[in-house]
Amino acid sequence: MESVEEALNLGLSEFEQNMTIIQQCRIGSIFSTSSTLPEESLLSIGRCIIFAAAGKGQKFSTPVEEEETVAFCWELITAVALANTHRIPTFWPHYHDYLLEVAQFPLFRPFHFLKKPLYP
Repeated sequence: MESVEEALNLGLSEFEQNMTIIQQCRIGSIFSTSSTLPEESLLSIGRCIIFAAAGKGQKFSTPVEEEETVAFCWELITAVALANTHRIPTFWPHYHDYLLEVAQFPLFRPFHFLKKPLYP
């Protein structure tokens, strides 16, 4: 795996640079091991990711950047949900409320849900 500095110097896109940093920092483990998080933290992380996926506070440079960011956010939500299947009755009603709230945002596009099959 290359260092962060190498990724920046290779002319990688911002998305690719972010993915490299995430892999090096093992940020993804926060989501895959979220079953150990307290309920309040689980709700907060889900809310943040759902709002980010809906474009809240986002300024995208290109449609491709928007699509990659939104897809990445939904993959994180999926990872959190899969890691917490034993707590779905606890967190999903809140996530559902967050989804209903972001559905009102002007940047929210439900087609992101439909483009990629849930199971390959």
